[in-house]
Amino acid sequence: DDLAASSQDASRLMMRGQKGEKRDPGKLLREEKMRKRIAKELPKVSAEVRKMLERWEDEYGRPFLVFGERYLDELEPEETKRAGPASRSKTPAKAPPSTVKKSAGLTRVPSTK
Repeated sequence: DDLAASSQDASRLMMRGQKGEKRDPGKLLREEKMRKRIAKELPKVSAEVRKMLERWEDEYGRPFLVFGERYLDELEPEETKRAGPASRSKTPAKAPPSTVKKSAGLTRVPSTK
């Protein structure tokens, strides 16, 4: 939640501290590292929780409920949201070069001395 809130704050991009506030030059880097770590670890943790809940349900013969709802049913919509379309870059991707550029310089012929 803190990461989402700070990523929505546009003033962090200006890199100027407000009156009495010190500038934090490493804040954007820390945010990006946290975002990458979450993207890497969250699917693993979700899969582990799913396995544990399925094991629990098999052992006790009843669904694992949170606030009256089966928690495994709640996990599935979250996973499909994350597996949806990936965030797209604001800059367009470069098109692959269709032709090979030839150098305009002179070609060098080796001497036969």
